[in-house]
Amino acid sequence: MYEFEAQEIEDATDGFSPSRLIGKGSHGSVYSGVLKDGRVVAVKKQSLALENLRDDTKLRNEALILSSIPPNPCTVAFVGAAAGNVIVTDYMPNGTLHHLLHLSDAPPPWPTRLRIALQLASALRRLHDSNPSIVHRDVKSANILFDGDWNARLADFGLAARLCDGDDVASKLPAGTLGYIDPGYTAPGMLTVKIDVFSYGVVLLELVAARRVIDVTRSPASLVEWAVPLIERGRGLEICDKRIRMPLYTRRAITKLLGVAARCLAPRESDRPSMREVVSNLEMTPMNRYSWTMDCVREMIGSMMRRKKARFSGKCVAIVTNEACADNGGGGGDSFSKGRLLVREILADITLK
Repeated sequence: MYEFEAQEIEDATDGFSPSRLIGKGSHGSVYSGVLKDGRVVAVKKQSLALENLRDDTKLRNEALILSSIPPNPCTVAFVGAAAGNVIVTDYMPNGTLHHLLHLSDAPPPWPTRLRIALQLASALRRLHDSNPSIVHRDVKSANILFDGDWNARLADFGLAARLCDGDDVASKLPAGTLGYIDPGYTAPGMLTVKIDVFSYGVVLLELVAARRVIDVTRSPASLVEWAVPLIERGRGLEICDKRIRMPLYTRRAITKLLGVAARCLAPRESDRPSMREVVSNLEMTPMNRYSWTMDCVREMIGSMMRRKKARFSGKCVAIVTNEACADNGGGGGDSFSKGRLLVREILADITLK
C-alpha cells in the first residue's frame, strides 16, 4: 500500500478546500485533488463525527480491501493512503448512477443501461471469485461511479468483508442501505455473497425503471414489491423508464435483464444465481443474431415510414420472424436468407411521396 505524506495530500486538495468537495456521506467526505505528477485523484477523508469517536474502522477497512484487489476495470482503482485516515483513489469525473437516473436531464439510452448492468456484474463476479471471497455489502446506485469514458465502476468498500476461516465476519453486524439490503440478512452469521446478488437485483430494477428504490409517494413504496410481481406476470416492460423510447431491438434484451433481476431477488438464497452466472447470461444478450437483426429492420422501416410518410404501393407486406421463415421449410441459414429477401421486397414496395 502506497503511503502519501500528509503535506502532499494537503497541497493536492488545497487544504481540503470546500471548493474541492465532490461528495459527502456518513463515513467521510470526498475531495478532488491533483498530485505532484499532475494526476487527478479522489481523496476521502474521515468524517469529523467519526474522528471525534476515534472510529476509523470503515476507512481502514476500505483501504485494506481496495489494496488487496487485483487491477479491475470495473472497480475504482486504489492509489494509496495517508496519515489522518485518508485514502486516495482514481478520480471519477462523471458522477454516480444515482444522479444519472434520478437527477440528470439526459437519461441514459437502453444500450447504455445494458452495458452498465454487465460492468457492475463483472465487478461483483471478480470480488466473489477472489480468494477469499469479498462481499461488498453496500451495492447501490450511489456507489456506482463513471470514469471519463462513462464506464461504470463499483466504489465505496467501507462495509466490505472477506469470507474466510478465522476472519471476524461472524461478529460483524448486518449492514447496508435501506431498499437495497437483503431482508433475509438479519444476523452476522448469515453473510454470504448472495447478499450482494440481492442488492444487484435491486440496482437492475432501478436501472430499468429509473424509480427510487423507496418512494413514499407511490404505492407500493418499495421498487421491489412493485416491479417483481409485474415481471412474474410477464408484464415487465411496463416498469421501463417512460422518458425514453424503447427501440424494438432492445426489448428482448431488456426482458431478459428483468428476468435476471427477478432471479437475483428470490427470497431463498439458493434460488439466486451466482454473479458468474449473471455475467454469462448478460454476455449472451441478445441471444439470437437473426432475431436482433430483424428487430433492427423493423425499427428502421417503422422509422422510415413515420418520418417520410411512406405508403405501400398496393399490396400489404409483413415482416416475418425467423420462426415464420422456418415454418416455410427453411433451416437456420435459409431463414436468414429469406429474411433478407423479404426486406428487399418490402423496401421495393415502399413508394416515398
